[in-house]
Amino acid sequence: MIKIDSKNYEFASDRLKEIPEFADTAFSDNGLLLSFAPEKIKSNKKLVKIAIKSNSEAIEFASDALKKDKELQKLAKKKTSIKSTEDLEKFLKENYITVEKKKNLGTVITGKAKNFQKNKILERNYVTKWQRSVGFDSSVRNDDLRLIAAESRNYPILWKDDFKKYSGLTKKIEKFFLNHNIDQSTIDSLSTTFLWKIKSQPLTLAFNIYLLRDSKDIDLGPDFSDITSLTAIVQKRNEKWVMTVVEVIFDSEMRVDVGYANGHKKYILWDLFQTDEKDKNPKIIFKIEDRFKEYFEIFEEQNGGKYRMVHRVESLTNATNNSNQK
Repeated sequence: MIKIDSKNYEFASDRLKEIPEFADTAFSDNGLLLSFAPEKIKSNKKLVKIAIKSNSEAIEFASDALKKDKELQKLAKKKTSIKSTEDLEKFLKENYITVEKKKNLGTVITGKAKNFQKNKILERNYVTKWQRSVGFDSSVRNDDLRLIAAESRNYPILWKDDFKKYSGLTKKIEKFFLNHNIDQSTIDSLSTTFLWKIKSQPLTLAFNIYLLRDSKDIDLGPDFSDITSLTAIVQKRNEKWVMTVVEVIFDSEMRVDVGYANGHKKYILWDLFQTDEKDKNPKIIFKIEDRFKEYFEIFEEQNGGKYRMVHRVESLTNATNNSNQK
């Protein structure tokens, strides 16, 4: 059961949790499961190291003695090659910030994939539109707006077609959704909005797969939509895919709002960033569309192939680093 879904480690008996093989399997997939481990496992340096490699936050659940271990502290430390926040902010402003004078929009984010156009494998708009409800008397009701998907083709390309050459990854993503009780029909109906190759050695990809449908609950009203979305970074290591979930929405009824560019908060892969020409691990720049504002989050590779947000730049005109948030 733990091999099927690592979270089942939480529900095993303490006797079974103490079996190193079970703990190894669980922690390799999700290091935070160390929090459910017996003290014997929390004091096992080899197993704690596996948990920290999976998720550096796992050190919080190690035994008191191992929390002080210098090797484990070094392993858990947030890794970033971005030495100067000022240089990063200058780079973002120079490459992606524009003052739109003609349209009187003020400061806007532009220049998507300006520096790493070649890394884009797929980039598609998931077209949505706002539709006004029609009353029973055929009149248009201005107060009821709902967000709907506007299919641009009769036979939309589905995400599994886009991921054909990555069969192991397709299975991992499908399993991820099934483990969170998402039905097969919803999984099969997802579409790719972007797929980028971050680097070749080891193969690292970033993607979003997405689905918007009418709300299943009529009592919620027109300002709710049923949404499923996964934004993730994956890396192939020893024929296995390691996945970092950036953002996920599990078949949820969400309130959508015209205050958002696309109805709700979204992560959009904007470009990559290298500290210098010798930098072999490009940082990933996400543009976040939030209510009435847009900002950047920078993700960087950590130990074990996982990625982590290392910088957030929230102000477009007077950028500040908020890397300790989130």
